[in-house]
Amino acid sequence: MNIQLKQQESVLYEIRQFGLTLFWYWTTATICFGSAFFFLFFLLQQGTLGEVIEGIVLLSGFLILLRTWIVWRKTVCYITNQRLIDVDQNGFFKRTVSEIPFDTIHDVIASVHGFWGTLLQYGTVTIVITGGRSEIILHHIRKPIIIQHHINRVREQRLHKEKDQDFVATVDTILGAIDEFDLEDSFVIYKALKQHIIRLRRQK
Repeated sequence: MNIQLKQQESVLYEIRQFGLTLFWYWTTATICFGSAFFFLFFLLQQGTLGEVIEGIVLLSGFLILLRTWIVWRKTVCYITNQRLIDVDQNGFFKRTVSEIPFDTIHDVIASVHGFWGTLLQYGTVTIVITGGRSEIILHHIRKPIIIQHHINRVREQRLHKEKDQDFVATVDTILGAIDEFDLEDSFVIYKALKQHIIRLRRQK
């Protein structure tokens, strides 16, 4: 894991691009290796030039394979119990990390397109952000509708927990303020709260 978690934060899900959607990269690397070994004896018979060509083909296959694996492995979206963390690896040396608090998520959209997407159950998950950046798009994700469900469920749980924490903090603040009053004033406050509760019940 290449991220720093906050206190009491844990990763619930890791979302990566569906490996089969990188088929042509894997295939290109395989062709490079296969060609290098298939023409090995022929190229070695050509002297220095053949050795150079052999080395270039092998190196190309190795770099394609290594880059594809690094990008696939390190490009990941983490769903934690506090936020979303989107890590976008571009090539060997460029990485972009975005943090998306759940209270800034406006909508989560899942979509599946095309024959292969439908057959292999992969598609796109779009996370619409309120304010600032408009959206984050997770391309070629396995079972995007299930991922959408996971994000929405964790988001609702987090927002509900934050709402409960805010309510408890408000109650504590009110009780702390009441402690400063004497018995007579506290009784007046009690009567006012009781009347307020009665009005609320009547409104229902």
